[in-house]
Amino acid sequence: MILNAYSYLVVSVLIGLAYPAYCSTKALRKSEGDEHVQWLAYWVIYAILDAVDFIPDFLIGAWMPLYFELKIFTLLWLAIPTFNRTPGATQVYRLYMEPWLEANEGWVDESIEHLKQVRLDTLGQHLSAAQHYVMGLLGHKTAKEPQAKAASKEKPKETPKKTPADVPAPKAEEAAETNKNK
Repeated sequence: MILNAYSYLVVSVLIGLAYPAYCSTKALRKSEGDEHVQWLAYWVIYAILDAVDFIPDFLIGAWMPLYFELKIFTLLWLAIPTFNRTPGATQVYRLYMEPWLEANEGWVDESIEHLKQVRLDTLGQHLSAAQHYVMGLLGHKTAKEPQAKAASKEKPKETPKKTPADVPAPKAEEAAETNKNK
């Protein structure tokens, strides 16, 4: 194994982020050509891979020889034009992502609209409740409970105070015994 997880991070940032970011800014400055399409396709594919690559990292990264080198090669293939002068990201986008998006565009748009309609205050309440839950698990006391929890808590029932009229008078024998003990 030439690269370990830490050296892979340094190399992957250079190959997977720094170089494509530089090329993307150059493509944005040019008005002609399809370079901007190439880099948009790259960033879409990179984002998807970045979101799911922790799974194979966890499952096979520690024991598969040359695993991190394979990941570096994949980043290079995605970014740099290869055999037919088309970068791998553009190929993957056209072969897989574009057909999937065309078939599922309505569902994706509906899902996004549904997420946009979620009220921020409701989201804030859920986040606050999650924070208090986690803090409770860690044993930290919080100064303020979430409003949802505070509203749902019932006040303890107060026992009515007894007045002298409510207390029964002691029987004559009990009163006499109490006076003897004094």
